[in-house]
Amino acid sequence: MDKLEGLFVSRIELTNFRNSIVYNDFQKRWNGSIYFGLRFQSIARTLEKALNEKLEMKSSSGTPKFSFYQTIILWNQLEKCWSPKIFINSLTDSFFRLSLQLVSRYATYITKGIEEFKKSNVSILL
Repeated sequence: MDKLEGLFVSRIELTNFRNSIVYNDFQKRWNGSIYFGLRFQSIARTLEKALNEKLEMKSSSGTPKFSFYQTIILWNQLEKCWSPKIFINSLTDSFFRLSLQLVSRYATYITKGIEEFKKSNVSILL
């Protein structure tokens, strides 16, 4: 909406636009929390699906380079949160909170994986 409003040359045109029936009808139908909820489900579900799989070594071809498939998925989902195609300024706090939740969930997954590895008494040279 900011890009569209930025096209107006004068303040009067912008005010007239904001007072129009079409604009007000759109604003009534638009619900940021529903939009974010849909994005949250999609992004979180993708990470959860990856975290339900066995930790897998997989080198990423892009930058930055990661060693684990799950790390690549985490990074992709964080990029998605802040992508200009998805991110909306008015929902900054929600997308920031989602980013923190994704990182926290990943950290829990890795911590549990390390604990299970230690319990297995397997020695490995890194």
